[in-house]
Amino acid sequence: MSFKSRGWKISSAALVALLAGAAFTIASPASASHAAENQPSAAASLKAWAFFDPSQAEIQRKQKVLDGIVDQITEGKSEGDRAQIPGFSNVEVDAAGNKLRLYWKGEVSGSVAKVLQSLPSGVTVEVIAAKYSMAELHAARDKLIKNDMPVTIPPSPTAANSQTARTSLMASSSSAVASRITSMAPAADGSGLVIGYDEDRGIGQRDESDPLTRPARSEKTLEVKSKTDQLAGVETHVNYQPLSRDLSTRYADESPWFGGASLTNPSGGICSSGFAVHSNFGRDLLTSAYHCDGGAGGDWYTLSSPPSPINRRHIGTSSNEVHPNYDVVGIAPDSGQTGTRVYVGWVNDSTGPTLPVAGWSANNNGDLVCTDGGNSGAHCNVQIKYTDIGITGPNGIYRPDVDLAVQLSDWYSQDIAAADGDSGGPVISMDGSYTKAYARGTITANYSMMSSCPSFVRLWDSSKACYGGTYFVPISQILMHMNWTLKTG
Repeated sequence: MSFKSRGWKISSAALVALLAGAAFTIASPASASHAAENQPSAAASLKAWAFFDPSQAEIQRKQKVLDGIVDQITEGKSEGDRAQIPGFSNVEVDAAGNKLRLYWKGEVSGSVAKVLQSLPSGVTVEVIAAKYSMAELHAARDKLIKNDMPVTIPPSPTAANSQTARTSLMASSSSAVASRITSMAPAADGSGLVIGYDEDRGIGQRDESDPLTRPARSEKTLEVKSKTDQLAGVETHVNYQPLSRDLSTRYADESPWFGGASLTNPSGGICSSGFAVHSNFGRDLLTSAYHCDGGAGGDWYTLSSPPSPINRRHIGTSSNEVHPNYDVVGIAPDSGQTGTRVYVGWVNDSTGPTLPVAGWSANNNGDLVCTDGGNSGAHCNVQIKYTDIGITGPNGIYRPDVDLAVQLSDWYSQDIAAADGDSGGPVISMDGSYTKAYARGTITANYSMMSSCPSFVRLWDSSKACYGGTYFVPISQILMHMNWTLKTG
């Protein structure tokens, strides 16, 4: 564990107060210093920090073993690439129960059977028959994509005149609007495709609340399902899911630049840094979200404390190494240097705690991860619910391979998954000792906006919204499509 100041001084007494949840006073601003990395930790380990639950340490250790078994079963393939395995449908990790649920169509292969015959003591694997293989569901999903975007579902000719739609003018007009597919993913149990949709209001536009009555919505959902079943050729599970929002919008980082820091993007908004990578062109870059850059490129700065163009530091400029579909941009720092650590802890933790990035891992349904953003800080007890999802971003660009993670804690009294301003921030898992971080992906969009943020959660910009779930782009896809290497330390 290491400490790098983000622009504030804090006394050891204040740190103890912070860990205990007591009130404290922060001293005057000071410049960031990497010499602080060598200062002794005020806590023996991350287990002492409020945002980590010490009881989860054993679960983290079990998850690491289970993920290793999944790697053996899937031959080390990342989420979407597992469609290359004949018969494989999906896998779910249950770390608390120390078991795996393996969904497979037909008989498992000889190599998989061999893995199942030599499981570690105490680990169980339940093999469950799947209706479809992942390869079949990928082929079905491809039928719903045209010109690199999900197809539009035209309204039924009789939609506006249905009995339920006639109950209100708003319902009638919305029923007659074409539907757009907002997300697509193989069902966790291999039973079909899970599809989200809403009314197509145009690029980046969405209804703030459901314009249809409950009966009218149910009727339209059945209508959309009928069409997606027919087009895809497989069973589809359809639900109303409005277009996602990008999490657009800790503060005084310095070179070498770390992940999880608050950034001022080229348009002046708030975003987050992700991970340090080494480019195939021989340079070190710092990742963030493409939608934060807006595709126009420009200058990136720190988010100073307090916010002021005078106090902020110039990090660098957007490089030409970008990928809109995987929502990633490489920032080329002026110094040419990026660090191998990510910020963790509360967003207002002025001691600047960090963890070294030790490597990266593929994602599995059921895995527990931590999200980490520049506006809301770190959040653990976040569980991956779906992998291999395709979503349409508010910028109108289809993102073909993202994962969805949801906060397991009670949203309104305890914690969140992410907030506006966390876009581009790292998603990580840790070893059982809470001393190393493993890259899982970078935050790209929200899921399930909350009516208000819990008082327990601290935001740098308290005017921004909080979310119970978040979509993130798997680090494996970013590294593969960008031909980058993750920097580790």
